[in-house]
Amino acid sequence: MSESSRPLGEHVVNRVVDQLLGHRLGHPLLVAVDGVPGAGQAVLARELVAAVEGRGRAAIHLTADGSPDFVETVVHQPGAPSDAVVVVDGAFLQREPLAEVWDEVVFVTADRHDPYLDELPAERATIVVDDGPVLRRIGGTHSATVQLFSYGTLRFPQVQVAHFGRELDGTPDTLLAHRADWITITDPAVIADSGTDQHPIVHPSTDPTDSVPGTLLTLTTTDLAAADTYEVPAYHRVPVNLGSGTRAWTYLAVNPATPG
Repeated sequence: MSESSRPLGEHVVNRVVDQLLGHRLGHPLLVAVDGVPGAGQAVLARELVAAVEGRGRAAIHLTADGSPDFVETVVHQPGAPSDAVVVVDGAFLQREPLAEVWDEVVFVTADRHDPYLDELPAERATIVVDDGPVLRRIGGTHSATVQLFSYGTLRFPQVQVAHFGRELDGTPDTLLAHRADWITITDPAVIADSGTDQHPIVHPSTDPTDSVPGTLLTLTTTDLAAADTYEVPAYHRVPVNLGSGTRAWTYLAVNPATPG
């Protein structure tokens, strides 16, 4: 198998959608797309909705109008499926009384000063995207940590130093009912960082005795954004249960393997 070159904007949008679709809440997922005025949050919101729908999930796009009953409009979407993703763009979405409404807050920054940033810093967001777009943080607020199961090149010290700025300690763990295959990488930057164009890629297996060994890593939300950027589009990030009982993210094949 081989993977094609990645359009950066599409790659960022797909990684944010990976994060959003990792939630199973039993009620519609409420997503605010906030940021510096004019940084493109409305465009990003539309792209997120289109990408969510492209993966077969219901999505609803709203624009904040500042009316007093807007919170009720967001929370109570008539007829919305329980797994729908409701994406709202507009100014001041992190202000009260909306601050506690959101399951995810996407904040779009820009390379310019704006008083809005002083009042509503990006640190309150769970996903930060620089206008461009470039993914800067994902998976929680600036102080949060996340668990990631790696079975491949993210365990290599040179890859960790290149993308996280340090080597990480990890714990051995196992992903059950999955099996590993190989993919040929064509992205020159990924090949340069990892030292190889042959990377493992994992698929769910119908054989419960299949398993994939790996390492459970603890990452910052900035680290997770770097990992999302490093992994090529042949992978998507999904939550899994590991052999230890830990719930963690991992990167699985986007396209299921053909049964052998």
